[in-house]
Amino acid sequence: MSEKQTSFSIKYWSEDDRPREKLVNKGRLALSDAELIAILIGSGNRTESAVGLSKRILATSSNNLSELGKQSVKDLMKFKGMGFVAHLFRIRKKKVQA
Repeated sequence: MSEKQTSFSIKYWSEDDRPREKLVNKGRLALSDAELIAILIGSGNRTESAVGLSKRILATSSNNLSELGKQSVKDLMKFKGMGFVAHLFRIRKKKVQA
């Protein structure tokens, strides 16, 4: 199956702009919150990059990571591509409650 190049796919971005490479080359302080979340997500979906998805998710929490952490797994699952991250939040909340 051949892969179609899409403008939103991070793999077609300049290496300096890719979140993982930016983390390795410049350190965590050089990344935005959306880029850090994009690294956790790993990939976006068919219609947006991981960074685009992360920006949209952050916007629902007024771009506040603390508020984002308070969202329920159900709320996060509304975003296509958030299955893995929602699972991590579920694990984290269980540990905090224990």
